[in-house]
Amino acid sequence: MDNRELDNFGTSEDTVIDTGVDLKDGQNKCEKCGSTEISVNKNNGNLRCHFCRHEQEPTKVEKFVTDISQLEGQVIGSGAEDIVADVKDQLTFKCGSCASEVVIDTSEAQQARCHWCRQTLSVNQQIPNGAVPDKVLPFSVKREDAIAAIEKFVGNRKFLANKTFKAEFQPENVMGVYLPYMVIDVNSHAKFVGEASHTVRTYTEINENVERTLKDVDVYRIERDFDLIVEDLTVEANAEKLKHRSSERTNNIVNAIKPFDVEKSVAWNANYMTGFTSQKRDVNASELSGLVQEKAEDIATNSVMNDTMTSKSQGVKWSRKNMTFKGKQWCSAYLPVWIYSYQQEKSNDKRQIHYVAVNGRTQKAMGSVPMDTTKLIAFSLLLALLFILPGLIFFFVMKSRYRNASVSHDFARETTRRMNNLISNDTLIRQDRGILVSERRLDDESQQNSNRNAGRSAAVAVAAASQTGRNANTSNKVAAKKSSTKAKTESKVSVSTTKNPSEVKSNMKATTPRSDATSSTPNRSTSNATSRTRPNTSNTSSKSSKTVSQTRTTTSTLTSSGTNRPTTQTSSSSRTSTSSSSSSGSSRPTTQTSSSSRASTPNRSSSNSSRSTTTRSSSTSGSSRTTTTRSSTSSGSKSTTTRSSSTTSTRKK
Repeated sequence: MDNRELDNFGTSEDTVIDTGVDLKDGQNKCEKCGSTEISVNKNNGNLRCHFCRHEQEPTKVEKFVTDISQLEGQVIGSGAEDIVADVKDQLTFKCGSCASEVVIDTSEAQQARCHWCRQTLSVNQQIPNGAVPDKVLPFSVKREDAIAAIEKFVGNRKFLANKTFKAEFQPENVMGVYLPYMVIDVNSHAKFVGEASHTVRTYTEINENVERTLKDVDVYRIERDFDLIVEDLTVEANAEKLKHRSSERTNNIVNAIKPFDVEKSVAWNANYMTGFTSQKRDVNASELSGLVQEKAEDIATNSVMNDTMTSKSQGVKWSRKNMTFKGKQWCSAYLPVWIYSYQQEKSNDKRQIHYVAVNGRTQKAMGSVPMDTTKLIAFSLLLALLFILPGLIFFFVMKSRYRNASVSHDFARETTRRMNNLISNDTLIRQDRGILVSERRLDDESQQNSNRNAGRSAAVAVAAASQTGRNANTSNKVAAKKSSTKAKTESKVSVSTTKNPSEVKSNMKATTPRSDATSSTPNRSTSNATSRTRPNTSNTSSKSSKTVSQTRTTTSTLTSSGTNRPTTQTSSSSRTSTSSSSSSGSSRPTTQTSSSSRASTPNRSSSNSSRSTTTRSSSTSGSSRTTTTRSSTSSGSKSTTTRSSSTTSTRKK
């Protein structure tokens, strides 16, 4: 990547902004009561006197360039200037109340209390050792809230936590610390050139028992030309905290709790340090220039990929990335962090410091919890005995969850940035067709899988057909039941027996609506009726008469072209057996009567014009007599045919 950047720090081209305040070193007194007991009110960020409760609003930092698009050259705050090695960290002050000398170690704090009169002395003037920054971001998260966040984070990880750590864990030992950062604003111009592929389609081909997955791709030449504005990029300004992959300290934890709302920072005042500790800056802006350049490039790449290439972002290969830095602005700041630290003793006299950190503004928590390695390995092996892969996954997932060695701040997404004057040019340069994605040989196992799948499909088809048949059966039963109910309602069958047992009269009436049709769907219903009668006895000592009548009614419906033509057929058979015996037993007459009747009645119309009846009969004397009666009636659209036959046989012994 070609870059032209402004890295000539300390030259006459640099613009130094004096961020020093009018406050003097020594006692900072309340403007109302003169007390030096002043601290920050975490509810609103104001400085509040402990005695008179007077609150002082913070002072804004207004000397820096606010419109970053107009930023040119190097702009650096006086608190971010290079550190002078000869300057001592310990400063000696004379107490203004009792004239005692008080020593303040600026590497750890900017305030100290006089051991004689108990007045508070502060360091307000900037000294070239990195102890006093350009601005400060006050704490807004209370101590009890930070303790609760740490307890919750560690509580979710106590199962595999180190036994010693669990026994010694005291979240009340959390400390509020102001850590040094460099806050950088960047005004740059970028031009990216590369190639991006866009998949048109993906398909599969089978040739000579080999299955290949192919794709068609359109390749574009991508050009992006734009101005990139980056605001409030935060970088650690302490050499130790810059080592995110340190084996001795889990510094990446502190990096992971970013971002901070740096835009709400206020001018320096040592009273913001009351009740907290601090760590002074020991890295110059020139030492961070290369890191800032890399981060700006990552931010630009992320902006191009996410904001300008939503449809052609597959397989982008950048052939050129040019960034020109028009201007940079550097500002040192103290940012608030709640930290709980624990030093773990390891084998071979090695030690590792684990941090559990909470963002002093957003309450975002992240930490590293020392693990019980023996317990972790035991559980992993137990799972591995059952399933090897889950055991390995459990080991690495738990180790990552407790240690969090890979977590860090996603600055490329979370840093404030803007793209101005964007020029996009996408040119189709070629079309690649039939690019091989993957291939595999169709072996016997694949063939068996295919056959197995075919068998499953056939079984599914058979099951579906069977279910369809069951559904049709159920429908037919329901229809037959409905038809039987209707026939019983509309049909009236009467059976009567006269004095002469040989004469049985059956009068049946059945009415069925008629409609024009050419196809028929018969529905049958059968009814059996049995009647018992006693005949008249005059010349015999005892007679018994038994009459059995059976009636069957059949209804058929003819349907064609959407028109129904129901037909009702009624069949009745009657069998009468009469036996009589006298007291002497000389004669035993037996009479059997059989009667069958069949009626067919098509649909009747509302009007009847004529009725004709034809009777045909034949009789034979002797031992049997048969009589057949046939009658037909037609009137307009009504036609009724009745056929009956009666057979009577008499046998004497």
